[in-house]
Amino acid sequence: MPELLVVATSAALDARELVGALQRAVGDRARVRSAPGLLAEGEPGEGLVVDGAVARGSTVLVLVPGGPDLASHAL
Repeated sequence: MPELLVVATSAALDARELVGALQRAVGDRARVRSAPGLLAEGEPGEGLVVDGAVARGSTVLVLVPGGPDLASHAL
């Protein structure tokens, strides 16, 4: 099943409502998950979030705050 992974890189960004809305929009055609960052610890046995996303062939949507730290948040 295709997966959309929503990654919010700042604690100020709460992706729960967005994840719920996206899941309702795609229904059972895809799985929508969220993660606190690509370099965060993933699900047990997958290593980092980015490793699991690559292994599953996920489409990743990264939510980052605007401002001077944009590049470091995105990377």
